[in-house]
Amino acid sequence: MEPLTRDDARLLLTARAYLYELAHTVFSGEPDERLIGAIANDFTDGALRLATDEPNDAYDRLRVYLADRAPVFTEGNRLDELKSSYMRLVEGPDLNDAYPWESMYVSHRRLLFQKSTLEVREAYREFGYELQERGKVPDDHLSLECAFMAKMAEKTLEVWDVVFPGQEDGASKSASEDAFAPFEELRRLLDGQERFLNDHATRWFSLYAADLGKNDEGSMYALVANMIAAFVRDDLSAIAAVRSCACGGRTQ
Repeated sequence: MEPLTRDDARLLLTARAYLYELAHTVFSGEPDERLIGAIANDFTDGALRLATDEPNDAYDRLRVYLADRAPVFTEGNRLDELKSSYMRLVEGPDLNDAYPWESMYVSHRRLLFQKSTLEVREAYREFGYELQERGKVPDDHLSLECAFMAKMAEKTLEVWDVVFPGQEDGASKSASEDAFAPFEELRRLLDGQERFLNDHATRWFSLYAADLGKNDEGSMYALVANMIAAFVRDDLSAIAAVRSCACGGRTQ
């Protein structure tokens, strides 16, 4: 990813938070009209263009999929096709070897609640993130890992605005003279997200997407999973670019 201005870095942080929250929502429950609209809108397209190094072909295929099936998403049909797809591919009793939990991909035993699950829980705890229903849903579910990254991205954006406060006329100030502690927190948040992607998300998201594709290559969920897998790979470059921008703009 090319070097960023501080304005570009802030836009990128906003796009990251939005995309992780969208990914969390897609895999956390049955779809509705609002969710479909969010996936297919121009803001999602723009966010992906900001956050990915290469064109996201999976998203292009997803938009074609949604456009071709527009009548299915009318009030009368109540999204029955997609709800059935969600239960069959994501939450049903027979997932055909496409499991939305990290431990199923990084553990040789292919079981839930393995060592990797506890490592994910510890990563959450390090940054004060606690699941509301811990123990009922494994901590390493794809939707929960994306929810954690969304919260981290949102917090990073908040701290960014403390370190680099804007002016009323829209111009950017230099980093605040008393922003040393927030700057260290900004670096801690970026380092934590990079570590989580390397240790967890990038190790298995693409494997899960591939397995979903084997079950139903043309389904919305396989397409969204491929989109997310591409995004998390590129997000490592995005984090590095934001860190470089922040360090270059820091007041010594």
